[in-house]
Amino acid sequence: MAIEEDCGRLDETAFDDSQEITKAEAHHEKSVPTIQIFLTATPKINLAQQQNSIPLVSALTVENPFEEDLNNIEIHLTSDPAFIEPKIWKVDRIRAGGTFNQFDPDVTLSRSFLAGTKEAIKGSLKATVTQGEDVLGETILETAVLAHNEWGGISYLPEIMAAYVLPNDPAVTAILRDAASLLGKAGHDNSLEGYQSKDRKRVWYLISALYGAIAARGVVYAPPPASFESQGQKVRYPSRIASEQLGTCLDLAFLFAACLEQMGLNALVLITRNHAFTGCWLVDEDFSSAVQDDPQAIRKRVQLGEMVLIETTLATKRPAPSLKT
Repeated sequence: MAIEEDCGRLDETAFDDSQEITKAEAHHEKSVPTIQIFLTATPKINLAQQQNSIPLVSALTVENPFEEDLNNIEIHLTSDPAFIEPKIWKVDRIRAGGTFNQFDPDVTLSRSFLAGTKEAIKGSLKATVTQGEDVLGETILETAVLAHNEWGGISYLPEIMAAYVLPNDPAVTAILRDAASLLGKAGHDNSLEGYQSKDRKRVWYLISALYGAIAARGVVYAPPPASFESQGQKVRYPSRIASEQLGTCLDLAFLFAACLEQMGLNALVLITRNHAFTGCWLVDEDFSSAVQDDPQAIRKRVQLGEMVLIETTLATKRPAPSLKT
């Protein structure tokens, strides 16, 4: 052994038999191969993800490091707390040195659990490989379970932002009635007909009336949490904004977008550092993708007069400034 060769003058009688055995075992011990389990899942989970059928687990891999095939094994997936329905995959064989891959696994999120979550909590997913009564290996993946009304930030499924725009909320209906009334008082047709007129100026009148209707509600601006654009925040839906008379920039951006959508207009929610606001197409177009991360593409549309950006927090000023193109 290397230590003994380097230190050949050691007196072996200084060690008793048990020490020699322990020493020999330590130097001849070999690493025992173990099952390798790799689990890939979204780092955050919320009700919007479940409602939009967005997969929780995107990949599950089990590697067999042994020199013999693994036959008749099961892969169990559970969660703590119980935000998923337990799942079992039965695998007939993983060959020696081989790999089992399950891409886009079908894992069911619990609607009742996620709908009842009022505050964000820490959670975990556990994947366990068994063969009969024997546990061959397991892995645990930490995750965050968000409140039912919590948006997870732009790094977490940015396309899911649309789920927080609620055009059918009762408060939206009340706001649109007021917008129609303002159109009539200004001498315009009080219809909320979207793009039917094919007239950008008419669409602008609709947007301006909506701005006036929301400004008249006296909503008070509430600052958002720090770094909300990356970390996320709880969202006040339109009815809650109406009842509390309070809203952050993100709350107001979603409110405006919901009203615009109900009017038949194509809305955008824009996120910048520490701020959110709303945009609206003046023509019946869209970006054909749920997420647009090129600011220049938006600037170009604004410069062409095809889109208008709305600083929604101006509707909380007293008095509210006029909306200008």
